This record gives sequence, C-alpha cells and structure tokens, in this order.
Amino acid sequence: MFNFNFLKKRKAVEISPTSQYKKPEIKCSNFILLSGPAYGDKTFLGSFLLDVSLSKVWMMEHSNAVFSSAKLEQEARIFLPTWCSNVTKDDDAYVTLIDIQMRHVLVPYTYDFYLKDFLKIYCHQCHSYCDKILDNSSDVVSDGNNRSWIEEWHCSNGHVLHRKSQELRLLLRKK
Repeated sequence: MFNFNFLKKRKAVEISPTSQYKKPEIKCSNFILLSGPAYGDKTFLGSFLLDVSLSKVWMMEHSNAVFSSAKLEQEARIFLPTWCSNVTKDDDAYVTLIDIQMRHVLVPYTYDFYLKDFLKIYCHQCHSYCDKILDNSSDVVSDGNNRSWIEEWHCSNGHVLHRKSQELRLLLRKK
C-alpha cells in the first residue's frame, strides 16, 4: 500500500514576487458571491454565497493539492487562503464579489460546497434563502457515443436556480 504522509508535510505554496495576478484590494467578508445575476451569469439564476469561515480549511487544502496551467488562475488559487485567513463569522456586513480568476477556481465546486453546507442560496423569485436544492436533470439524449442533458437545480418552490446544458462524448478504442 502506498504511503500518502508526504502530502501532509507540504509547505504552503506562495505566489512569486513576479506574479501577474492582481490581488483584490477589498477585504474579504464572510460571504463570497460565487455566482448569480450580479455577475451576469447565464446559467446561475439564483445567488450562491460561499461561507468563508466554514470553507477556509477546504481552500488551504485545495491550494496545496490542485494545480492549473492557467497562470493567473493558479496564482488566484494560491492567494485565496491568505486573503480569507482573517475572516470571522462577524464579517458579514457585506457580500464580497470576486474576480474572474477566483471564480474559475471556486465555481466548479459549487455543488460540492452545497453538499458540505458551505453555501447560502438565494432565490430571486421567492426573495428568500433556500435550504435545499432539488436536482432535476432532464432531456437526456443518447446518440451513439454522445450523451447530452439539461442540468437544473430548483428551490423548494420549483424556481430554477441553475440551468446548464451538459454534454459528454465517449471516445472508445476499437478492439
């Protein structure tokens, strides 16, 4: 069996002094707006707020374990735990909007954050927060090696919070 203890001993990664990533000038609040109409998102119709005080450990582990070849995105990933390190639950006077690089780091994990209870989700049609997402994927089309479907998340009143067309192509090797 392989020993993974070396991963625990890794030092925190730092941004190089020659970094091109422009660090946010605003202090991070306890809630970061991951996605929603405020960003002009076409697929996120509700607002998804990440609770920073609950997700700090995840951010640190993520910055040490994940690498992207997109330089600015990687620098944002490395800077994120430092930027969020001094946030407390009391820092909720405002919601922080993040830059596109931080969004590229965090938004793909939106559903994971929901499953870990790191999110507050606001339905703009109900004008209230929802505790639960109803996952309603539909219109699955299978055409040989291609699969496509529409992924939808709804609030408990049936309003669409997220809607995105998904596609999967299987590349099979001939025997």
